[in-house]
Amino acid sequence: MAGRGVVRGAVAQSRLSGPSATASAPFVHFAGTMSSFFFLPEQGMQGYEVLGKASAFITPWLSERSENTPRYHVVGAAHVSHPFYYRQYYPGESHDWLSFVAEENTRHSLEFRNNTGDVKQQFDLRPLTFRHPDFDLVVMHLADEDAFLREVIVTSPSEPATPDPQQQHSQQPTLTSTSIPTSAPTPTTSPKPTLSYRARRQREREARVAVLTLADDSASFSGEQLVFHGHIGSHTGTKQETHIPHTEVGKYTAKLPPRLFAHTDNTLQMGMCGGPVLGAQGQCIGVIEGIVNKPAASGSRDERAIALAALANSAVYLPCTILRDHLLRLEQD
Repeated sequence: MAGRGVVRGAVAQSRLSGPSATASAPFVHFAGTMSSFFFLPEQGMQGYEVLGKASAFITPWLSERSENTPRYHVVGAAHVSHPFYYRQYYPGESHDWLSFVAEENTRHSLEFRNNTGDVKQQFDLRPLTFRHPDFDLVVMHLADEDAFLREVIVTSPSEPATPDPQQQHSQQPTLTSTSIPTSAPTPTTSPKPTLSYRARRQREREARVAVLTLADDSASFSGEQLVFHGHIGSHTGTKQETHIPHTEVGKYTAKLPPRLFAHTDNTLQMGMCGGPVLGAQGQCIGVIEGIVNKPAASGSRDERAIALAALANSAVYLPCTILRDHLLRLEQD
């Protein structure tokens, strides 16, 4: 579908509207920003520049772990990490430079930001990437998981993740900060005791990261409210691009295998691709792929084209069965 230009990709600029979180409320990151960079010294570049940014999230290793296997997977959109394979998202001569870029010219990081887009934590990702052969999906891993566990408080959803639509940009599900998945053992290294009380309180508020358990597709079909988490692009006063945490709520409406579709209160904005779709229990039930574009006027009587036209502006997401199969394959390799 994406190859046919029906699903719109994720990297663009837009503005966040709506209320911001209060300064005292703990902020839990259900999604981060996956930032990709490239460097072509033979083309006269002096250093790494931005290749793309979109949303990403963390889920635990599924199989039995050995000492050297990662605790976590980082899931995101492949058209951000590998845009040279998705030229349909980047048409025109202005993107011809992508033909010079290959995977060995890139590096990637995972960032967690506050409600104004300031980067609070940034973690390098390993250079080895696992791109799905058929879908806009990529899996990476943290380069230093011990550093990650020192910098953030790992938590997992325990209550319905259904924010009030009037406060959907800031309200967070209730979480238990001690509920750490079994595949992610409690870190033995504590934060440095030299942190001031104010700094520790700030860390409590801004350094909580949810590790999301993968669920089956049943939540989509049960009629319960879904929550779409991600980041959207914006601009500061200096015209520098930033990314801001953002959520939308919606409900499942249709299935055109293997993709699922949902009506959301507001059309998903660009930048949210790669983010998680959460069910009422806070489990991840899908990965945001994009939205359905409004079709160009045509006399097509193709049943699939007619169905897609009826779903214009709907959110499109991949079910977790696709992600789980991909994770299990790479874990076994």
